[in-house]
Amino acid sequence: MSTAAVVEPQNPTLLWRRLQPLRATSWSAFQIHFAQAARRAAHETKNPRLATLAVSNNSFRRWIAGEQMPRADARAVLEHWFGQSVEVLLGPAMGLPAARTLPDDTLTLARTVSRQWATSTLTPTESVPGTGGHWRLDGVATFDPTDVTVQLYEARRRGEMLIIDPADHEHLRHLAAGSGRALVIAAHEGELHLLDAAHARRHLASPHPLPLVPVHRSHRLDDLTYALTWALLLCDDALLADDHALEDQQEALEQYRQLPRSAPARASMPDLRAATSAFLGSEFCARHILGLLEDAGTVPLFWTREQRGEQAVGWLLFRHKHAYLRAAGARFGVRGSRRMARAFCIPADTVAGSDPYERILLFLAVALMELHGLDVWVSADEAYAGVEGFVLVPGERAIVANWVAGNAMWRVDATDAPGDLLGYEQLLDDASAASIMRGDNPGDRLRALSEHLALDWAWLTGRCGELAATGASTMLRPRSRHLTLTEVDRVLAFVASLERR
Repeated sequence: MSTAAVVEPQNPTLLWRRLQPLRATSWSAFQIHFAQAARRAAHETKNPRLATLAVSNNSFRRWIAGEQMPRADARAVLEHWFGQSVEVLLGPAMGLPAARTLPDDTLTLARTVSRQWATSTLTPTESVPGTGGHWRLDGVATFDPTDVTVQLYEARRRGEMLIIDPADHEHLRHLAAGSGRALVIAAHEGELHLLDAAHARRHLASPHPLPLVPVHRSHRLDDLTYALTWALLLCDDALLADDHALEDQQEALEQYRQLPRSAPARASMPDLRAATSAFLGSEFCARHILGLLEDAGTVPLFWTREQRGEQAVGWLLFRHKHAYLRAAGARFGVRGSRRMARAFCIPADTVAGSDPYERILLFLAVALMELHGLDVWVSADEAYAGVEGFVLVPGERAIVANWVAGNAMWRVDATDAPGDLLGYEQLLDDASAASIMRGDNPGDRLRALSEHLALDWAWLTGRCGELAATGASTMLRPRSRHLTLTEVDRVLAFVASLERR
């Protein structure tokens, strides 16, 4: 049987429409795309059987004609690939709204996103009715990948805003109506700008007879907005996918909370994705620390294990992290001349091995500590890179609480042995003495950090100011109840204010 591209049927299915922009309407081309989708589905659903799935020419032709429903494994791959049920995919595509045709240079611009960031693979779609493009975001060293539907539109400028043309509103309504996440990418004069489709849906629901869908120019896609988008989507999608599994772990977690020390293996909770494991470990450590600080008589000092942006995103996004910072601040604040302090170890080799967007996330996490009134010390000494997270209550106890790296979900412990306390005190003294964050105020200290992280201070503070003026929360929207962009908006404004001081 011929493997040439199928001639467009009189009543095309949505699957046929979805395959068109991929140039996969021939069996030979479809096999390549299906094999890639099958491997992704096998990895992300933890079903290795899917990875070797193949499709016959006859089955392919019957699917795109809507004549035969795929069986269980093939169904799973197709639904994971396109984010829609096979009943919808094999149903008619007629009557679905179409977007305006995109200029070739706009599509070319969008494809550069895959070259700009190593963790990004953006496949923009042509203006095919009812479909969206595909943006795959990969983790760096830990997080699992995720996929999001995207749609590219040409936008026009109105003041400091970009406007999605009303001619595209019907198509946009269809895109935003789905229960899955989707992103709008607005193209204008050689730049791309981001908007969560949930915000677009809200604008389209306006009672105004001619509703507008505005996209702030501050939402242009660059290292800052990519960093925030990448971090939110990887965490958000993992937590949503694992919400039921998290609930199932509550009884086991309560048993661990009764123990003075614990270090459960990651393999003991194999159904959790990496970002969810990070969330769970971080939350457990925060509770452990706060519980043991209740009777502390002196201001505690902290050592934080995070060295990369991927490890530090929880400080920016996790609600429990923000509650933890507020609780510690309310409990201790400033006592006399003593403030809480937090030490990091960020060796030069780690900086050199991180992309700018990941370094920006780490910078913002450190800036958040300064915003909450902590002194921050950053050691660049490689010898301290493996030190676990801990809290020292001088003269009283040391609390070990670490969830970063290692084979355990978390490791918590405590000691009041004088020799142990002396060792932890020496680590903090060394970090303070050799800190690269020198200065009498947050601006000077964070400027020094930006130099260590090879980030342009003027660009960073200016760009944070632009985005703070509108808010990252007007660009993206978390779906998980465990995440928020509130502190992101606060720290953006804080960093921007430092340049004006």
